[in-house]
Amino acid sequence: LIACFMSKPFMGVSASGCHHNLSLWTGGEDSVNALSYESLPGLEGAFSYRKGGKNHFMPDPKIDKRKPGPIGLQCVGGVMEHLDALTALGSSTVNSYRRLWDTGFWAPVFADWGYQNRTCALRISAPGRFEYRSVDSMVNPYLLGGALLTAFGCGMDRNIDPGHPEEP
Repeated sequence: LIACFMSKPFMGVSASGCHHNLSLWTGGEDSVNALSYESLPGLEGAFSYRKGGKNHFMPDPKIDKRKPGPIGLQCVGGVMEHLDALTALGSSTVNSYRRLWDTGFWAPVFADWGYQNRTCALRISAPGRFEYRSVDSMVNPYLLGGALLTAFGCGMDRNIDPGHPEEP
C-alpha cells in the first residue's frame, strides 16, 4: 500500500515533498472509504484501504515493542542498502537535491532511518507504517513505488540488517 503526499513549497524555498507512506500486508480485502461523497469517479483506488490480513511491518512485542518486526526490519535494510539509487529516482532534478541539505524544513538530511525523525530518509511514522522521505514532487510515484518494493524484496531475500536508527 503506497500513498503519495505533496506539501506546498514555502515562498522561494525548495521544500516540496511527495513522501511515500508504505506498509506490507498479506491477506485481508480492499475496501473503499468514500468519505461523505456519493461517488468517486475515477478515484476509488485512491480511497482504498486494507481490512483484515496481516501487516508485516508491525512490531513484535516479544522481540521489541518499538522496532518493526523482522520482515519490516529487513525491508528497512533493503531501502538503506539501495538508498543512493532510490534517491536518484525520487529526487531527480537539481532543485530536488537542493532541499536535501535544508535542515530548517524537515528535509531528509540523514541517509538513515529513524522513529518520528523527519530528518531521515526513512521514518517509522507509526507502528506498521514507514514514510520514505528522500523524494520530491518531481517523482514518478509508480516508478519509485516499484523500486521501493524491489528494495524491500532485496532486504528480505538477503536478510539485510538496517543497523541502529538515527536518534534526534
